[in-house]
Amino acid sequence: AYGWHTQYLPNGDDDLDGIAEAIERARNALPHDDIVEIKKKLGFNPENFFHVPDEVYEYGKRFRERGAKAEA
Repeated sequence: AYGWHTQYLPNGDDDLDGIAEAIERARNALPHDDIVEIKKKLGFNPENFFHVPDEVYEYGKRFRERGAKAEA
């Protein structure tokens, strides 16, 4: 209903091969063009494939510094 990828296994209780195949199908990455379109719709830069904003690094740095002071 929401466009989710779903899979049905008629014998999901003990069909281990079917379960393994379903997991492998679920792991397959989206096609590159689909990823680009999703990122555009969400307002992300489609050229960044693992982007961590500088604010996140700065946030972590403050906690590391605070932890170092607490241990000293």
